[in-house]
Amino acid sequence: MVGESREDIAVIVEGVVKIYESRGERVVALREVGLAVARGEVLAIMGPSGSGKTTLLNIIAGIDRPNAGRVVVDGFEVSGAGEEELRRFRLERVGYVFQQHNLIPTLTAWRTYYSPCPWREGPAGAAASSYSRRWGSRGRRAGILRS
Repeated sequence: MVGESREDIAVIVEGVVKIYESRGERVVALREVGLAVARGEVLAIMGPSGSGKTTLLNIIAGIDRPNAGRVVVDGFEVSGAGEEELRRFRLERVGYVFQQHNLIPTLTAWRTYYSPCPWREGPAGAAASSYSRRWGSRGRRAGILRS
């Protein structure tokens, strides 16, 4: 990214490879993937089914591990982290908004998204709870959120 310093980059993916093996067959899901995402940048990852979109997101989020390559999110080396470090990273820094079939049917999308907040510790949990209170009441007044 021209003109961007290392501090301006939120996500760095360098040479990421992911290979799945099943019953003696190898499937290369990601082959030498690289990207850099600047802070505040909006990025769309698009492609046909089976092209590796979810695999890439899972590797960036620390849910899956690459066979090779490096992933850094906001200065945290995801690809080199241990299980406890990854657990804390996912708890405090990663949020997924799933497609419709993964929503909890008895909750609104808003409540489904914020349901992990009480278990978060430190600034991430406090910020999420504050955001939920502030924007939840506004959303209900505007008629876009149910209680």
